[in-house]
Amino acid sequence: MGLYRIAFQHKGEREFGDLPPDVRRRFSAAFEELAENPFRARPKCDVRRLKGERGAFAVRVGDYRGTFVVVGDTVWFLTFAHRSVAYRG
Repeated sequence: MGLYRIAFQHKGEREFGDLPPDVRRRFSAAFEELAENPFRARPKCDVRRLKGERGAFAVRVGDYRGTFVVVGDTVWFLTFAHRSVAYRG
């Protein structure tokens, strides 16, 4: 059991549900790693701080990105998208 819990904002939950099943499984594995420490990158859980977005991070799973913020002991996922559109404003 991790120190952090994983939660979704409404938009993030909807986008997660729209991902292909194999990508959802891979993100689920990354969630287990993020629950231990959402600030550290490691194999199968490539975490990076987003430039220009205070306190925001992205986790890479193949060609998909999930963006999140950490508030207290909760990792809030904001969005999920293919890398070709993930960082467009």
